[in-house]
Amino acid sequence: MVMDQIANKAAKYPFMSGGKGNVPLVFRAQGGAGNGFDGEHSQSLETFYYHVSGLKVGKPSTPYDAEGLLKTANRSDDPVIFIEHKLFYLTEGDVPEEKYLLLFGEAGINVRDRILN
Repeated sequence: MVMDQIANKAAKYPFMSGGKGNVPLVFRAQGGAGNGFDGEHSQSLETFYYHVSGLKVGKPSTPYDAEGLLKTANRSDDPVIFIEHKLFYLTEGDVPEEKYLLLFGEAGINVRDRILN
């Protein structure tokens, strides 16, 4: 399992190196309950990752948020876990053609996403 490498190695490396190193890394994963999946594939670990010091968490609720947050994650010097709800892939929405970034903490909150978890 990669939990130790994410929570204790990648997230803590800047601290452990005395601020001399960083880990620019994006883990992209699916989350949330699905239809007919067994217990190991129906949990939502976002809240665990949110409480790991040094780790950023992105969880988009719209296509606009997904593109902007993923671009920001890819430019970060910190490790980021980017979790998309399984049913999010069925969501349609507007995404501008011009380039943009969406900073962590600026994404919207989708009530549907709260219900699905």
